[in-house]
Amino acid sequence: MKHPYSKLASFFSCLEKIPKRNGHIFLDRNYTTFMNLLDFLKTDKIPKINNRTEKCNFFDELDYWGIKLKIEKKEPLVFDQNFCPNYFTIKNNSILQKNNKSKGIVLLKRQLNLNNPFIEFYISMTDFNNNGKIYLALIEAIKFKPKYLTSSFDEDIPFVFLWDIFGNKLWRKNGEKKKNMDLNKACKCYLNFQVNKFGLKYNQLKNSVELFRNDINLGIDIKNIPPFLTPAIEINVDNCKIQLLNNNIQQEKIFI
Repeated sequence: MKHPYSKLASFFSCLEKIPKRNGHIFLDRNYTTFMNLLDFLKTDKIPKINNRTEKCNFFDELDYWGIKLKIEKKEPLVFDQNFCPNYFTIKNNSILQKNNKSKGIVLLKRQLNLNNPFIEFYISMTDFNNNGKIYLALIEAIKFKPKYLTSSFDEDIPFVFLWDIFGNKLWRKNGEKKKNMDLNKACKCYLNFQVNKFGLKYNQLKNSVELFRNDINLGIDIKNIPPFLTPAIEINVDNCKIQLLNNNIQQEKIFI
């Protein structure tokens, strides 16, 4: 009855109209899928789904019963103190300060999912070096090891998706193969190198991500991104600050 206008709620709001078997209502649905639906109704959280088929079945089940998905509760976007080089300084869990020449990788504490599909952050620098790099990656955190924190994604650290946000390049990894593409460097969103805002939006229904810079959608839709990925940021520039933002999903401003 949590969703009173759904087909499922109608079964229990007018019981006298529903055929019964020995006093019971019989729901002829797939057991696993329906149990995932019940878990969602109990907790208001998307259940942990093991594969793409199971995920599609879950959303089909929502559609079948006319249950509208409401995304209200969001986890805060913070850095993971346990996966951060000790020469990075983190303030209030969401501001990272780097005042040296050492490169390093820091993970965020949450996965991108249906409830939390968006990551956005400011980067401010006092001096930008053309040799400097900042990568935004999506990784399977279970495969990430502490020794990688002082290394680089250039050195074959496992990743699924990698964005060189100043070099305007993307990499997708499928097994051992890498596929790369260049972004449009004519975009007006690239004019300011002192303060930059970057965003990535994950669509769990379509298994895709979109990229944003300075509130502009870069028009890139990267498909076939698997679920349950954790964002990670590699920093290889001197003296910079990264501030995670916890605002709403970007407006759809698209650069053409």
